[in-house]
Amino acid sequence: MSFTLVLNTMDGRAQQPVTKWAKKFTNTKFVEVLTTTDCPTQKINTSDDSYLSLLKTNLELSKEQNDIQEVIIIGVRDREQLETDKLLEVKEALRVIDGLNTNLKVIGVMIDRDWIVESIVHLSTQPQ
Repeated sequence: MSFTLVLNTMDGRAQQPVTKWAKKFTNTKFVEVLTTTDCPTQKINTSDDSYLSLLKTNLELSKEQNDIQEVIIIGVRDREQLETDKLLEVKEALRVIDGLNTNLKVIGVMIDRDWIVESIVHLSTQPQ
């Protein structure tokens, strides 16, 4: 069985389109989802070390139990937010996750105002 992990917002409007996209993009059968009350990129970029430590533990458990090879982080663009600002936020969250040294491929995805995958950002210095 193949799994991928998505860090997604708990907003139900983002769940189905992101899951469908993740299965197709990563060619996996199952999508494991960790949800946050805020936009995941905002949560990651503004969190303290205790949250990041917990997140790293969750990523390592998913890797160990389901052999995930990548983590996808979702950024949701607000109506007032410029696309370039959101892309910078997504890229920073990718750097933070990559810095956790989980040996996972890190992929950032921006969701547009209509809940459609709009942009894809890859970043990973981890060995594959």
